[in-house]
Formats: sequence, structure tokens, C-alpha cells
Amino acid sequence: MKKLLLAFALFLSLSTSSFGATVAQDNFEHNLNSGVWDVSETDGTVTTSSTQAHSGTYSLKCDVTTDDGLAMLDLGDTVEVMDTVYIRFWIYVPQAVFDDIDNENDNGVGFLDGYDEDWAGLINLSIYYWDAFFLNVDYNDWGATITTSIFSADAWHCIEIYLLRDAVAGAISLYVDGTLADSDTGVDTGDKDLTRLYLGGSYSANCKGTIYVDDLVIDSANYIGTGYRVTQGGAVGSPFRY
Repeated sequence: MKKLLLAFALFLSLSTSSFGATVAQDNFEHNLNSGVWDVSETDGTVTTSSTQAHSGTYSLKCDVTTDDGLAMLDLGDTVEVMDTVYIRFWIYVPQAVFDDIDNENDNGVGFLDGYDEDWAGLINLSIYYWDAFFLNVDYNDWGATITTSIFSADAWHCIEIYLLRDAVAGAISLYVDGTLADSDTGVDTGDKDLTRLYLGGSYSANCKGTIYVDDLVIDSANYIGTGYRVTQGGAVGSPFRY
């Protein structure tokens, strides 16, 4: 009975916290088979791993063993009806991934892919290589891009994307380690629902590798930043979605 009361209290604290606009959060201190998320895998696997962790003991490990493969968390309908969305996560990219990507131009690995109901690309965050590395966010069905220089390998980095969906007055911003790296405002970012959202690793035709993701937060109104927020109002290992 005490356990039931504690669980109910945790639910109430999550629902009534000052971060009421938070629609999803996960620090991956749990079994992915718990049914919180689905996975999408082609020549790859999505698991939790203690090899790297930004906080706690575990992170999300996205391991692709064959060129052109993918291993991604399917965030499904989490943000489907949101016109405004902030998506923040911490990412660790080993040097081996960079070494494999730069074997030829036009290589890359996508970390966050979002599409509307017609599979038009609303967000595509990726490391892209053409004579040098770039961190790109493509939007408007790959018709426009915001970009910045790449972060360092073998270290955790905080990535946050802000998207305001509108066919005329849209906006998109990329933050790296708490600093605004690039943005566009007053642009076409699409006016259809963000019905499909994937987080992990999706590789181009000539590269593969393993990346780690941790401390995911999705918010419908507020900039999230680098602060550790996943356990506020709840227990470690208790992911939730409204």
C-alpha cells in the first residue's frame, strides 16, 4: 500500500510541477522493453548501456554495424499536436564515428529526424561532412538549413532545438552546450503536425558507428537549457509522457 501511495504521489508531483509544459523526459535508467518507447532498427540496435552516461548509470546506446543503417528511438506522437516544441538531449559521439564519416564527402549521421504526415522533413539534425565537419539542422523538407561548427568527439554535449511550426512566420533555433549556434525566423517551417519523430543514429551510405544519448526533455513552451531536469518532480528511472 505504501508503494502505491508513493507512486501516486510521484505522479501528482510530475503533473503539477513548475515544468507543466514538459511533455516527455527520459534519463534511460530503465528497460527499453517497458513500453515507454518503440524503436526503429535497420542493421542496428537500440539499447540502454552503462558504457557511457551523462547522468545516472545508463544512457541510450544506438549501435549501427552496417553502412546506411539506423538505430533510433521512435518518439511517436509525443509532439504531434504541438506548434511550438523544444527538444533537448545530451549526446556523446566517439572519435571512431568521426573517423568513419570523413572517408568521403557527403557522409553523415542524423540524430533527430522529424516528419509530417506526408513524410516531409520538418527537422533533420545531423553531423555532415564535406571537406570539413558541420552540425546541420535541415528544415522545410530539406529546403533550408541552419548550421554551426562541429562539437568535440569523446565528450558529452547538450543539443537543443526550438521549432515554431508555421508556413510563413515559423522559427527554428539550434543551441549547443547552452549557446545559440544559429537560427532562422520569419520562415516556412511547415504547417502540418509533426507526426513522426526519431532520436538516435541514422547513417548515410558509407558510414556506421555507435552514439550515446541521455537526459532527453521535450517541452511545449520553455527553453530547457543545460541544467539537469529529468528527475525534477519524480524518481530517477521514471520516464513519463502526458
